[in-house]
Amino acid sequence: MAAAEEQVAPPPSGLQYMQSAKQELKNSVGTEACWGWSPSFDILEHIPAAHLDGDIEEPVNILLDNPGDPRHILETMSKVKRHTDRPVHFYVYEANLKNLARHTFFLTWFFEQSDLSALEEKCAEFLEIYGNTLLRDTAYTALKRISKKAAEVVRGGTKEKLSGVIDFETFIKMKECDWVAEQLDAWSSDKSTFKADTQWDSRIRNDVGDRYDSRTNMMDWDFNTNFLPYSSHLRWPEYKDWRQLGIAYDWGRVNPHRETRYDYKNPNKSLATFIGRKRDNGVYLGDIRSGPFACLGIDTQWGELAGKQHDGSFKYSNGLIALHNLRSWLYERLTGDKWQYSEFKAAWDAPTYKQPQKVEVLESVPDLPKFKVFMCGIDPARLHLLLNTKLEAPVRFDAMYVSCQGAQNATPERLALMKPTGYVAIETLKYCVFMEYEKKLAYIQKVNEIIGESAAWVHAPTLTRSFHKHQPAFSLPFTKEGSKLTEAQEKQKEKFISPCILAFTRNEPSG
Repeated sequence: MAAAEEQVAPPPSGLQYMQSAKQELKNSVGTEACWGWSPSFDILEHIPAAHLDGDIEEPVNILLDNPGDPRHILETMSKVKRHTDRPVHFYVYEANLKNLARHTFFLTWFFEQSDLSALEEKCAEFLEIYGNTLLRDTAYTALKRISKKAAEVVRGGTKEKLSGVIDFETFIKMKECDWVAEQLDAWSSDKSTFKADTQWDSRIRNDVGDRYDSRTNMMDWDFNTNFLPYSSHLRWPEYKDWRQLGIAYDWGRVNPHRETRYDYKNPNKSLATFIGRKRDNGVYLGDIRSGPFACLGIDTQWGELAGKQHDGSFKYSNGLIALHNLRSWLYERLTGDKWQYSEFKAAWDAPTYKQPQKVEVLESVPDLPKFKVFMCGIDPARLHLLLNTKLEAPVRFDAMYVSCQGAQNATPERLALMKPTGYVAIETLKYCVFMEYEKKLAYIQKVNEIIGESAAWVHAPTLTRSFHKHQPAFSLPFTKEGSKLTEAQEKQKEKFISPCILAFTRNEPSG
């Protein structure tokens, strides 16, 4: 909490481009994570079915270390009926407490949905609040409304749907809980201020320095050199809007049949840290280069959405794939049935067809799935102590997800909290625009060294590949199938198929 406030300072004037590598990295990445850097996945899918059987009352325990957002929780709980009837308990550790507010907000939003009407528009609001610095009026209204509900959940109110599901008592200090609630209060308050556009422009000027007039060329270089080699599921207009304006999901770009641009003028307060005695001054301390694109719109299970054009680029935008993924989670959560892409295919494939909003009234609102989310305080040593002593029995985990911002926490002490049959999934830097490929490889080597300190754990290649089953196949435009690749093309392929998740188990790797 205090650390976040100490980091806030107005950018110095007259900065020259690249004063130092450390300053450039800090300005590009920021000092707070607002999202993750890898695609969402169903955590239960990678636990063997035999391990999910057993005592119907015994929970499946999952630890999320600095995930940045609740994408894994949302996808897992939307598909939970495919795997088990046992309760699922998530333990969320974030070094940045503001992310606990974001977790609570999006979980509240997701499980507040009770019908399928205007599902497309609802998902658009979610994406805007998730990844835009500026919002349309409709999304801004939703932000204020859900923030109030989320603040009540944090304070232990009994009226909200997730009261008793999100736990802000067991593994977090009261003052940390109060701070999270105050952030949510600021999001819904008309008295709090966040000058999102001004701060974004200041960060851009700080980043490019004397090259401000040619900033678009620099952004184009980042896009073509540091993103496209790893995934083509992002278009230049989307990335340019993000880099220049902080708008990742423009509804006019997400829906290809919207022939207008929308007015984004309201600040997205959920991306800001509110400081001051009254928590009324918002400051953006997040990333300005990579964006939220890898989390929801990089991979898709529907092959039709991964179709390519003649120049090798993908037919559909990152925002459109993110919309389909989120909508499929909501549909399955509300109906219990898998979402079928074919029902919506005409809306995106037929140039002149305009699909009406799909409206369905459910006979009854489904009950909440059996799950609980324990929010954890920022002291990792205290967390380890509480996991071993707070509950009736020490907590042991069936799965652990570790982001690249928390990889240093994958110590023997942390791994000792895993069940013998559990797995650990560690995020890589694959989709981080600010990092060169050689440094990404060095990070992977470092992760293996950290895990290697505990001799019982080994890399599991087969399990690692299972996390990439929806990754598009590598191909080159204007190249005959089966033709020999040049050295440069081999390098391009190596980057494209590099892992975004590394999996480790106690067992010997099987493949």
